[in-house]
Amino acid sequence: MLCSVARKQVLYSNRTIGIDSPDKMAKTAKQHVENGVKALKVKVGTGRNEDLARIRAIREAVGSGVPMRLDANQAWDEITAINILTALAEYEIEVCEQPLPYWNFEGLKRVRERSPIAIMADESIFDAHDAFRLASLGAVDYFNIKLAKSAGIHGALKINAIGEAAGIKCMLGGMSESLIGVSAGAHLVCACPNISLHDLDSPFHFAEEPSIGGVDFQPNGTVTLSDAHGHGADVSPEWMEKSKR
Repeated sequence: MLCSVARKQVLYSNRTIGIDSPDKMAKTAKQHVENGVKALKVKVGTGRNEDLARIRAIREAVGSGVPMRLDANQAWDEITAINILTALAEYEIEVCEQPLPYWNFEGLKRVRERSPIAIMADESIFDAHDAFRLASLGAVDYFNIKLAKSAGIHGALKINAIGEAAGIKCMLGGMSESLIGVSAGAHLVCACPNISLHDLDSPFHFAEEPSIGGVDFQPNGTVTLSDAHGHGADVSPEWMEKSKR
């Protein structure tokens, strides 16, 4: 087990809101916050006016004090990113994830220098080599670590170590993992205080959860670790049998 349950048993994940109309996104955000969610991750990137309308509607719906983390998924160029992020500064945005195409490391640096909102790398960072290059450039404020793209826990620890040495905080993100992957990620978070943001809500994308055991993840974003050996999760035998059929 990577962490002491007695020391840090409960984590708080954001809940993700996919791209939709401003009204629908605001309604979903309000429902999450009313259910106890402490932070929101909001997808953007279809156009300046649409993105501004989405964020404005969400902030009006949930009020102040609820952190919002944007994910542009490489949708903007440098000028567009600076323009939109400047316009969004009044809406209490904590960080913007991957505003530019993955290959534009130098562009991320220029956006970071001009943006009033912190910048996070996601598609730009796969391994420790990417982390070192981004840190050397001073290109971002955060790394998004995903176990599925970072060679698992071993690779993730390397990325976090580089981030910590460079003064770059990390987020533990997800790539549609089941509770098996989320349970491993939750233990990694407990072992690494530099991983300060938690985006672990991918199990809610499943129509049926194929795992048993592991962390207890509630719709309000509360992730409670178990005291089982390892991360405590395994594939459900019933799900495996049904898959074979």
